[in-house]
Amino acid sequence: MLPTSLHILLVEDNPGDEGLLRAALDEVPDACCELIWEPALEPALHRMGEERFDAVLLDLDLGATRGLQTLSRVQSRSPGVPLVVLTGRDDVATGVRAVQAGAQDYLIKGRADGHQIWRAVCYAVERHRAEQTIRTLNETLEHRVDLRTRELMLANEEMLAFVRSCAHDLRGPLRSVEGLVTLLVDEHGASMNPDGLDLLERTRRAVLRQDAILTALTRFARTASSQVEVQPVDLAPVVRQIVEDLRRQSPRRAVHLKVPEHLPAAADASILQVALENLLSNAWKFTAERATTEIEVGVDTSRTPPAYFVRDNGVGFDPAYTDKLFKPFQRLHDERSYAGTGLGLTTVQRVVRLHGGRVWADAMPEAGAVFSFTLAPEPEANAHGVDALGEVDATPIDA
Repeated sequence: MLPTSLHILLVEDNPGDEGLLRAALDEVPDACCELIWEPALEPALHRMGEERFDAVLLDLDLGATRGLQTLSRVQSRSPGVPLVVLTGRDDVATGVRAVQAGAQDYLIKGRADGHQIWRAVCYAVERHRAEQTIRTLNETLEHRVDLRTRELMLANEEMLAFVRSCAHDLRGPLRSVEGLVTLLVDEHGASMNPDGLDLLERTRRAVLRQDAILTALTRFARTASSQVEVQPVDLAPVVRQIVEDLRRQSPRRAVHLKVPEHLPAAADASILQVALENLLSNAWKFTAERATTEIEVGVDTSRTPPAYFVRDNGVGFDPAYTDKLFKPFQRLHDERSYAGTGLGLTTVQRVVRLHGGRVWADAMPEAGAVFSFTLAPEPEANAHGVDALGEVDATPIDA
């Protein structure tokens, strides 16, 4: 709603034009305004500093100050007042530049009657008020987003601290149980029957598994609270180092790794390494029964964005259960045959999502598996959903 009466400043050095404008507005029944006239720029600027105006009608050519320089000086003096240029310059380019510079409208003297001038002033005031409302809403929204972001960061930090504390507190009793089991076997194992020793061994394995779960939870919580810092990185040496570490754990295994000399990516190297460690550990684990383990790491550059993949010739899985792969503590294989925490692929998904990408898998039982992921959002037309099966060539490696 407009004020009952608009307080308007007219900056015009021609008394004749001032009289014509005042007469034109007097002919408009709805034109309820108080028109203040200043014939020179400097007194007008001084008056703008002393009084509050709802709008300014401005001639661009005022003595030595001419064109957009006049507009700039008025805006600098009172940037919060809507401004309508009313000038004798019949120049479309100047009008466009004036509007681009912040003027609400550009009218040519002699071509705009009182109704047009009054309408331009009213629209200028309304548009300016709407812009102020939007600006205030944006500032409020930015403040709320900033506040919410800080709250989420604090919640993540508290969650990570809680998980670390729980893991630390739970590991104490676990170590005590493991120590007691070891002591029992050392001191009384010779007098125990095979069933008793088997029960103790199963207890020890359960303790070790629980410890591994606590480690995985801590790692997952750490990735969940990570801030991604994307930089150019070569994944090839990272992959080779991870596989070399796995070789040291099983030095007798015959393993063939295929990876390009260079595998460039734009990613946060520290947290992406966590995802690669999980994917390669899975490939290593599920190829243990093969005479020769085949692991291939590469990238499909025909996609946008490129799709990185880890392929193996392991036991694979039933594709009907693909939707369970990335959920926490979901397992598709017997725990007694393939140990694990059920958090590895959940962590992979979390790392990929932090980069704005998605991860998916394709496999067949006893025919290997391929896990693919992107590290950036996909174009709208190519997005399939976070965990949908991708289209990257998933031909299994022959066993």
